[in-house]
Amino acid sequence: MGLFCLNSGFRSGGGVISSFAPTVYDTGLYHAQAVRWINEYGCVKGLGNLHNRFAYNSSFLCLQALYNWKFLGEQLHSMNAYISVLMIGYAFLSFKFFRLRNEVMGDVMSLAVILYTGCAVYTVSSPNTDYFAMVLVGYIISKWFRCRSDEQRSVLCLLGIFCATVKLSTAMMVILSVPVFMKLARDRKWKFISVWGVAGCIAVSVFLIRNIIISGYILYPYAQLDFFHVDWKMPKELVVFDHNEIIVWGRSLNDVRKYDWGIESWFPIWWETLTKAQMFLCVMNIVCFIILGAECIICYAKHKNKEWILIWITSIFCLSAWLFSAPLIRYGRIYLYFQPLILLGIVIENAKKIIIRWIGMLCCCAVCMYSAFLTGGYILNNEKIAIIYPAEYPAWECSANDFYGILVYTCEDGDRTGWNCFPSIPYKKTLATIELRGGSLKEGFKAKQQA
Repeated sequence: MGLFCLNSGFRSGGGVISSFAPTVYDTGLYHAQAVRWINEYGCVKGLGNLHNRFAYNSSFLCLQALYNWKFLGEQLHSMNAYISVLMIGYAFLSFKFFRLRNEVMGDVMSLAVILYTGCAVYTVSSPNTDYFAMVLVGYIISKWFRCRSDEQRSVLCLLGIFCATVKLSTAMMVILSVPVFMKLARDRKWKFISVWGVAGCIAVSVFLIRNIIISGYILYPYAQLDFFHVDWKMPKELVVFDHNEIIVWGRSLNDVRKYDWGIESWFPIWWETLTKAQMFLCVMNIVCFIILGAECIICYAKHKNKEWILIWITSIFCLSAWLFSAPLIRYGRIYLYFQPLILLGIVIENAKKIIIRWIGMLCCCAVCMYSAFLTGGYILNNEKIAIIYPAEYPAWECSANDFYGILVYTCEDGDRTGWNCFPSIPYKKTLATIELRGGSLKEGFKAKQQA
């Protein structure tokens, strides 16, 4: 009964939060405009020339555009909130309170979904691309331990591939599919491999084709992967600059000229930007890495095949890819949860039955209370709660500019434009560097040829 009430409370909270005005910075910068472009024009050739961030091409923005429900007269921005309700519901309703030994790892990984949602609660009212990617990773890992066959896990492998189309920072999740594919191949389940292989190829192909249409590159922002000679291709120097800017921003350097700095130079600066809780979590990961590494060696020496080893290796690759590229906390927060939770699961699996129940209850209560505290605090601190219609996207002052007979809006101050002024971009100077491919927005944009 208590679990049902807690689950209902989180679901109600998700409904309330979905009505709040989007507050994530990047939503005003490009999320809202990207969703509107998809709504009104679909996939536009060379759209990245108009605003380079449109070229990030997250699959989530297509999903948000599909459920925007513009015909109601109000622009819904509640997809993340809906996903959070589904994920919290899964985490609670699948929870066995560590009573079943073969479900212990699944239970502890469910805590990652709950904890991450609580920490990222302020993002769920926005069409923010981070939440869906991170919570989907948490779901895949949790569900992995509950699956009893490679056929079931192959579905999760497909989700892992799709996850990379939502956020490239999750691409290392593809590692999970390698041993599953090898085992299915050994068992000669070719029909099964073919079906899910085709499904995975379709998911990736759609993403890559959209990349080519929007930016001219098969994978943006990687200028090295330059295979197509199309007139709408974004200038290579712009792509390289954007790639480097993402890296330095994640390292808290905020100066593209510092892109080449070694880890010994940027790491202390990045470390100083972390909160005490984030520092503690990072240190805990180092300790857990040593312990789990030793445990892994012991299991290998004793020829024990532990399910958690594959997940641990995958989490290490995910964590390393995040840390050595753009280690902004919101890009990889959930990766920092995995090692401590795996270690907790091992401790619970090897504990006596009465201790298992107590540890399980305490961990569950602590995580749920912390997440509930964060969620409740966010709701109470929000002054406007809309019951029937959600709050509109925030608006910023923009000025209209004539662009080949079409009005394009640019920011009066700052770099955010929101939803209402369409089409809009942050900087007026961009208009001097691009031109229409034809006579309308639908035909797309291309960079002006250098004289």
